[in-house]
Parts: sequence; structure tokens; C-alpha cells
Amino acid sequence: MWLISNVTKIRRRCYAEVARLAFNERLIEEIEDLPKMLFPDNVQPQRCCIFSDRAIASLQITIILGLNLDEVKNLTLKESAKRAISLDTKDVFKENLLQVIEVACQSCPQERYYISNVCHNCTGHFCVNSCPKDAIRIINNRATIDTAKCIECGLCLKACPYKAIIETRRPCEIACVIKAIKPGEDKKAVINKQDCVYCGRCTRACPFGAISDKTHLVQLIRGIKNGERIAAVVAPSIRGQFARGNPLHNIFHSTAMMAPSIPQQSRPSVSFEQLTTALLKAGFYRVEEVARGADMVAESEAGEFIRRIKNGDKFTLTSCCPAFSELIHKKYPEQKKTICYSPSPMVKIGSVVKERYSEDKVCFIGPCVSKKWESVQTEAIDYCLTFEEIAALFMALNIDVSQMSETPLEEKPTRYGMGFPVSGGISKAIAVKVKERSELEVNPYIINGVEDETLKELAEVFRGANSYNLIEGIFCNESCCGGPGVLVPSRNSRREVEKVTREVEKVTTGA
Repeated sequence: MWLISNVTKIRRRCYAEVARLAFNERLIEEIEDLPKMLFPDNVQPQRCCIFSDRAIASLQITIILGLNLDEVKNLTLKESAKRAISLDTKDVFKENLLQVIEVACQSCPQERYYISNVCHNCTGHFCVNSCPKDAIRIINNRATIDTAKCIECGLCLKACPYKAIIETRRPCEIACVIKAIKPGEDKKAVINKQDCVYCGRCTRACPFGAISDKTHLVQLIRGIKNGERIAAVVAPSIRGQFARGNPLHNIFHSTAMMAPSIPQQSRPSVSFEQLTTALLKAGFYRVEEVARGADMVAESEAGEFIRRIKNGDKFTLTSCCPAFSELIHKKYPEQKKTICYSPSPMVKIGSVVKERYSEDKVCFIGPCVSKKWESVQTEAIDYCLTFEEIAALFMALNIDVSQMSETPLEEKPTRYGMGFPVSGGISKAIAVKVKERSELEVNPYIINGVEDETLKELAEVFRGANSYNLIEGIFCNESCCGGPGVLVPSRNSRREVEKVTREVEKVTTGA
């Protein structure tokens, strides 16, 4: 079931209001009023009191401005806005892309196991006898865990016949499969930058909105207002994100910010050509499909695959996902050499735009948080926004994408480039190109989202105990259609991407 939490509503509303003020050139003058506007006196507090809600909203707004909390903790929102407007885009994501709002972090219980009142103090005392560290005692006719001795092995959980022992973990820790998040000395969440792969899962997992990623909203709007020629390069998973009657309109425009979300139903999706018109109306100079870059990458990686396999390599690893590439670099450094050296579709199309139009700057629009980190590593991308953030920009300008006319694109991608955001789409595109140029057969191993078991499976694959010769890895479940910056359920986006690729195939083959 697709649910939009109050945390998501608050985040999206903050995006939209900051964008509205920036477009109206009232950011500095009115930003101090935003927290109270978001949480007026007559609204039911989300936390202990309305003042706590406003204080945390102020910190969320600061992050949206693109600033580091620890560097502006003594500044007012007005002073922070002044700094944000003058900030270089490359400096926004360079450090502390993901930030913890400590006052919002509820210091979730650090103990992983506790014994509930379901405990019957049974004669068997299976929990006591299963514990290798003698950490369980019977006190007042009920089992109790000594957390100082507990090593969190979970044997007591398995042993209890009444299932009275409960395992609890922080939502952010559960979301972070690479274990880059741990509680600090004060039990507040701490992100280990050395291990983090910038996947962004923690930002959407925290039920208190205590972890946020910075944005380019203010800097992008500044560029548009200053007359910069900015090309929007849009990820293919945009299909299905906007639709007629999209509930986002209710979330962004509702005067009652906590109004219940409308159930997501099947709605006619807007076309890419309508989205193009909306982006041009918002101030972008031109629009390009990242799927064209995907076609170029498939061609390049097919050639690389052929060379590697013919030279004796057992497999090659392909991924347009920076989070997955970071996972390989940090967890399996010996496999770095197997990663295809072609740039990602985002970087490829960004480079093409800059080669053709030297005056243009490039803004990537996609489902990823990790793409923000990747944008810092290349000169091909100047701005990077998620689908949530571009939706906020539309809302700030009262642009209804579904009501736009269609603006045709001069160059269109193939169905294979369009299929990149669906699990297996990259391998399929490469296999088609390999078949055109070689007798080699592509036997892919597809990773559709990284979970705990995925890390074990990868180790097996890397040991070569199989016949896979191409590994496709995307960090998010449902591939790019399930990224942290999406607007709709991943199945909706996937279904729309698959529908469009089928339609293109019919036109191409004449079927």
C-alpha cells in the first residue's frame, strides 16, 4: 500500500513554499514567517508542542536552502537565505549532503531486544538457557534482559515459545543495509560519511523527518531569474510521476497541511511532451531526455563488454546508479576494476548538451538522492533536482502539467534507452547491442534493490560460482522507478515506463 506520511507532506510543503518565495523574490523578506505559516496556532502539533514543530521546520528549511546545519546554527533564517542565494552550486552537495536534525531525532531505543508483557515466566526458561552471555534473569516473575551483557545475538528471540521477545531497530538503521548509521553517545543518529553511499533511503525511512538531503531549489531559481540558459535533462522514470488528478496537488495546495492523502489510483499519465512544455514555462531553456544518454551508454558498454569477455574476464559490472557503484568501491574494492568505465546516462547527455550549446548549464531531474552526489564529481551537471523538488517548483508557479500542450522533442531515444529505469532494462539494452556486433551471449545477473541478503549473493557471484558474465546493479528496489525522490508508487512508474516502451516498439517494428 502506498501511503504518504505527514513527514512527506511537511517536506513537500517546505519545498513548495521555499520555491514560491524564491520565484517571487521574497525569500529573504518572508522566510522567517514560513515556520509559523506551516504550523499556525490552530493546527494540531505533530510533536510535543507547536513551537517544537516550528523549530524543526526552520532547520528543515535551512537544509532545503542548501546549507550545513552546523555552519549556520547561530544564524537566523533570513541570514541563512542570504547565504544560500550567493552559494555556488557545487558547494551545496560537496559536504554533508545528508544531514541529521538532532532535535528532531527521537533517540530511538538503542536496545535491539526487549521482553514484552507477553512473558509467562514459563518453567522451561528457554530464553535464560539460550543466552550465551548470561544476560537474562527472572525478576518479579518475568524475564529481563541486562542490556550491558546482551550481544544482540537473537538466540533468545528464537527460543521463546510465546514470542514474548521483540526485536526493535531504528527505522533509519533498518533502511541502511550498509550500516552507515549508528546511534551516537547521546543516542541520536549519526551518519558515517566513510561508509555512506548516498542512497537516500534513510531520509525517507525516518518517521520523525530527522534526516534530510540538501537541495538546489534556491540556486536553480536564482539561475533562472538571472537569465541563465539552463537545459533540463530528465530521467526516463519521470513517466507516470505526473497524472491528471495527481494527489500532489492536494498536498501542495491544501490549506490544511495535515489533510489526508487521496488514495493513489490509476490515472492517465501526462506525456513527456507535456512535461517539456511545463519545464519551458518554468524557465528552462531547453529539455532533453536522459534516455538518449542511456542509448549512448548501452552502445559504449556493449563494446566494453565484448572486449573484456574476449580478453578473458569472467564478467563486467554495469550500473548507472552512483549508490551501487559506491557500494562496490567501499564494500568490494577488489571488484572496482570490473565496473564499466562509461559515464552514466546523466553525465553522458549532460556532456552532449554542453558540447552542442556551450552557453548552457545543465539541470538533471530524476528520482535519486545519490545523483546529487554524482553531480559534484562532474562538470557536465550544474544543478540536480528530484521529482519531488521539480513538482514543488511547478506548484510554486501554479503549473498543472496535465493541462499543458505538447512540445515535441527534436531527438528521441529508443525503447531500450527508455527502459533503463526498469529492473533488467540496462542488461537488455546492452544485450541487444552485443548481439548486433558479436556472437557472444549476455547472461546477466540482475540486482533489483540492495538488501542484507544481496550482499551475500554478490559475494557468491564475485567468486564466480556461476555463468553470469554481466552484473546489473541498482541500489533501489524497483530500480530507478523506486528512488527516494519519486512522487508515486514504484509500480505505477514502472507500469508507465513499460507501456511507453511497448508503444515505441510497435511504432518502430510496425507491429
